[in-house]
Amino acid sequence: MTPKKVLESKTVKMAAARFAEWLRAECRKSGDSDEFLFLWSPAESRDRGYGDCWTVCWEDGPFEWTMVCAGSGLYGAEMGDYGSPGPFPNGLDGDGWHSEPQNGFMLCFYS
Repeated sequence: MTPKKVLESKTVKMAAARFAEWLRAECRKSGDSDEFLFLWSPAESRDRGYGDCWTVCWEDGPFEWTMVCAGSGLYGAEMGDYGSPGPFPNGLDGDGWHSEPQNGFMLCFYS
């Protein structure tokens, strides 16, 4: 999965699933564990108290990895570098959907 394919997603579900797939591959490349990386449906997110959205949760990821949705790198916050472009330099938004952080370890996808 590539950032370009994620951004080409046509639905919120597709965007969240493709992003989770991309993130899982990035975990493997960097040697991080993806054991606590989850993709939650809107029903599961709602049941957990986070609202109606597709959610990618990476509980043991780098500090504030969710800033990737604003154009930062996955490790930007850990390095104190929010300004250098990451894999989604123009943000993690597509035609008919957008993403935003719920907190430092959950990224929500909305219509």
